[in-house]
Amino acid sequence: MYRKMTGVSCIKEKSKYAFERAKQFYFMLWCKESLIYLLFSVLVTWCCGYTVKNPLGNVLILFLMLLLGRQNVISATCVCIFLLLSAFYAPVGMIYGKINNSFIASVMQTNLNEAGEFITGIPVLYFIVSLIIAAFTFWFWRKRDKSHRGLIFLLFFIVLSVNAWPKRMVTNVMTGIAETREEMMRYESLKNNQKDSWDIVSVEKKYKTIIIVIGESVRRDYLSVYGYPLPTTPWLNSAPGIFINGYFSAAPNTIGSLSRTLTLDYTETGNPGNNIVTLARKAGYETWWISNQGSLGQHDTLISVIAANADKKHFLKEGSSSSLRIDDEDMLQYVREAVNSSSPKVIFIHMLGSHPNPCDRLFNDAQPFRELFGNKVSCYLSTLLKLDRFLQAIYNMTTEHGDDFAMLYFSDHGQSVSSDSTPVHHAPGLRSGYDVPLMMMASDITEHHLNHVHISARRFPEIFQWITGIQTKNLPLSFSLLQNDFAESVFVFNGERDVPVLSLPEEPILTGNVESEK
Repeated sequence: MYRKMTGVSCIKEKSKYAFERAKQFYFMLWCKESLIYLLFSVLVTWCCGYTVKNPLGNVLILFLMLLLGRQNVISATCVCIFLLLSAFYAPVGMIYGKINNSFIASVMQTNLNEAGEFITGIPVLYFIVSLIIAAFTFWFWRKRDKSHRGLIFLLFFIVLSVNAWPKRMVTNVMTGIAETREEMMRYESLKNNQKDSWDIVSVEKKYKTIIIVIGESVRRDYLSVYGYPLPTTPWLNSAPGIFINGYFSAAPNTIGSLSRTLTLDYTETGNPGNNIVTLARKAGYETWWISNQGSLGQHDTLISVIAANADKKHFLKEGSSSSLRIDDEDMLQYVREAVNSSSPKVIFIHMLGSHPNPCDRLFNDAQPFRELFGNKVSCYLSTLLKLDRFLQAIYNMTTEHGDDFAMLYFSDHGQSVSSDSTPVHHAPGLRSGYDVPLMMMASDITEHHLNHVHISARRFPEIFQWITGIQTKNLPLSFSLLQNDFAESVFVFNGERDVPVLSLPEEPILTGNVESEK
């Protein structure tokens, strides 16, 4: 009897030992797999560009999604679709960051030659990483629970995924494709339907090179060249040129303003054909359009249609203006190429400038005003320093080339700059939303002139006539910036109707000392 009990106890002990060993084995296996999930959570999150903001949280979310996702066929399928998309995008994401409409537009618009050039520019290591993620995807699929049970895990997976970045990434791709296709159709429709009716009487080309620089979100009274007490424009402060103090944008946003500035009658006819690019080209100028704004998007397509008339075009972004962070200075290489052209030419340069968020425009630039202001106001003023350097670089480039030249700069619209909770934003109800700089430098201008005249941006086609030496039947006699006795009542479009700009309230400027703000 004792022996039998001893035998039974022995079997129980062995079973217990085997069970404990099995538990240890599966625990070790679970730990090993969990470690693999964690490593790939870090890798995939980084490759997809989601480590810039909240990296720890984004890694943790993906890690939990992998743990929960393997417990059910449906959730495992969703995870694998995301991982394969990540594997496809990884080589690009490691260079450009999060997926966006610019990448989607590039894919949808590119041809085989362009695709080949793009792919050959990506390091081989990045493709190896992509293959590793793809291999992990197949390994994950094999490790899934093959049953349709685990509904509680599926429920947790769904709750976790509602606003998780992997889900946002997939939906962004789907909506991006739809939006890009819609904008491409709108672009083609506008492009194919635009017709110009310019009737040119004469052309007397005074300058061989004419450069039109279109700024973004620059408010005139924050430029020290116009009297701001802090040195935001050290070069412009003494640069030779004509500086108009009293130029107002046509509207408080890019499309509303430039559609009324660069075209003659688009807002009345819906036909953008009578624009300054078609005018210059019809007058015999070689035309260039160099842009750091987007080529497709709700706020970009119309400007791209105008730009499409140029002989040569360089867009740094294929999608919308906000799709990629690219420094305006990256345009200078194309500006130099255009300046070196031997033909009489007009070069249009469209900056991203001080567009909100201004801190995103600085890259590695210093912020000398940080001790005086909050972060965004400091960033805004620092973007004006970048503008000053950008214009100086173009001026020096054209001066060194030796041809007779003229350079004109204006901003598309102004901005509200304040110390409230949203310190930098559009301002349709304030005069500061329309207060913008207009300045001209040229090879035959040797002194610094500040002219106090009120001019509407709607007169820009007339100004363009004057600087290019073109005379048409479509426009009045050319409007000269040399006039210093001109005065007109300027009306601006506030998004609903035209209003007198001087009837709008002014916003005080910030000078770093709240009590001395003017």
